[in-house]
Amino acid sequence: APSDVFMTIDQIKYLINESVKNNKKWKFITVLCGVPTLHKDFLEILNLLLEYKYKVQNFHYAGPQIRVITNGYGARVQEITSQIPRDVYVINTMKKSPNQKFQSYNVAAIDLPEFNSMFTDFERGCQITNNCGLGLTRYGYYPCGAGGAVDRIFNFNIGIKDQSLLTNKNLRKQLKTLCKYCGYFKNKTMPDTGFDTTEE
Repeated sequence: APSDVFMTIDQIKYLINESVKNNKKWKFITVLCGVPTLHKDFLEILNLLLEYKYKVQNFHYAGPQIRVITNGYGARVQEITSQIPRDVYVINTMKKSPNQKFQSYNVAAIDLPEFNSMFTDFERGCQITNNCGLGLTRYGYYPCGAGGAVDRIFNFNIGIKDQSLLTNKNLRKQLKTLCKYCGYFKNKTMPDTGFDTTEE
C-alpha cells in the first residue's frame, strides 16, 4: 500500500520539544521506513535530531544514538547516504536488486487458523515490539513501526499523540488491535513483550 505521505519537519520538532519537556532519555532514535533517504527533508531531519542529541547530553547521559536504516539501493539513495552527517550511525543492508526475499508481512495472523482463536493473546506482541522499541509515524506513537503501518492501512486512528500517554496499558491496548492484522506476529512470537499490565 504505497503512500506519498511523510512526516513533516514540524512533527519532528514536536517530538524533540516533547522529549525535552518530558526529560525523555531515549537510547536511540532510528530514522527508517521503506527508503528514508528519499524523504525530501531527510538531511534536515537528521540535523534536527543531532541538535537535540547535543542539547540533552551531559556527564550522565550521552543523548540518544541517532541512526538511519537504509537499503542502500540505487544511485539516488547512495548519493544521499554519502551526505549523512558523521555522527549518525548508518545501518545499510546494501540491497543489490529490487528483487528481494519476500516475507508475508501482508498475510494477517487473524486470517490463519492457528491464530484465529479466542486463545491467541495478541497483547504479547512479537520480536519487533521486544527488540526495536516504539514506533512513531505521522499518526502517533505505536509499540512498533509495523503497528503504525497497520493503523494507516486500516484507519483505526489509535496512534498515541502525547508522550505522557505512553503507558504499558495503552501500548498493550494497541497491540491487541494491531497485531492480529500484522504478518510479523505469526513469524516469531515472544513469550511476552515485557509490558507491565498492572500500570495504569
